[in-house]
Amino acid sequence: MNTLLSFLFKNGIYPTLYFRIACCLFAAHIIVSFGEKENILELIQLIYYYNALGASFVIAFVISEFVWLLNSYLDKYLSWREPAKRLLLQFLVGVLLSVCIAIALGAIYFKINHLTIFSAGYFTYDFTVILCFIALVNGYYILANLYGIKILNRQKKISNTLQPVVVSPIRNDEPVILYSDDKICWALLADGQKILWTKTLKASMAHFLSDDYFQINRSEIVNRACIRSYLPGESRTLRLILHEPFESTAYQVSQRNVVEFKRWFELGRKSS
Repeated sequence: MNTLLSFLFKNGIYPTLYFRIACCLFAAHIIVSFGEKENILELIQLIYYYNALGASFVIAFVISEFVWLLNSYLDKYLSWREPAKRLLLQFLVGVLLSVCIAIALGAIYFKINHLTIFSAGYFTYDFTVILCFIALVNGYYILANLYGIKILNRQKKISNTLQPVVVSPIRNDEPVILYSDDKICWALLADGQKILWTKTLKASMAHFLSDDYFQINRSEIVNRACIRSYLPGESRTLRLILHEPFESTAYQVSQRNVVEFKRWFELGRKSS
């Protein structure tokens, strides 16, 4: 059961690429068959069905990936600590811009087939289903994040003390700690070597997998592999205990990031 869930959902919340593709294929069939007199057995015998299915799948997949990328971006730079802004962007970008994308892609498809989007009856049947699809996709991500908030609230009751854990090592040439000092970014490699880092911390978080890296405060990013345990710090912060050769340096998770950090770390431990 856990294997199936991990195959369908990333970190137990967001759907994986395979699941998104399957959902888009199903949505494409609904878009094509909605309003048609033929049943599915009759439709699959018609050549036009496959052309329409392919075009509808492209539209559904583009919208699905667009909304997924939007929420992945917002998770990094605008969390649900600001629900009003998050919901506003979800509606303006996730819903309204997705509608514009659907109309544009539909117009291109019909133009290729020497039709206009109006004469083809796009707004009579297809567009209604696409609107429902856009609403469902955005609604899912909103509910998934609300579920995540519920997990975070539960984790507020978890002790701030974590017993030492064993994690898989990473390559010596991979950065395990990134930090900014006087607007200059540096990287500490797994072997303790310090090198100049050309990317900003913001660009680095966009580059690395968020499953492995977490920005613990304004000036520091850590890799999960270097974290041995954590203890409560001052002013509701967390003090990280790191593996060698970084155990002698003090790293703290800011109060603002404590809850999300514990969620990120716990989800990583369960999936490892």
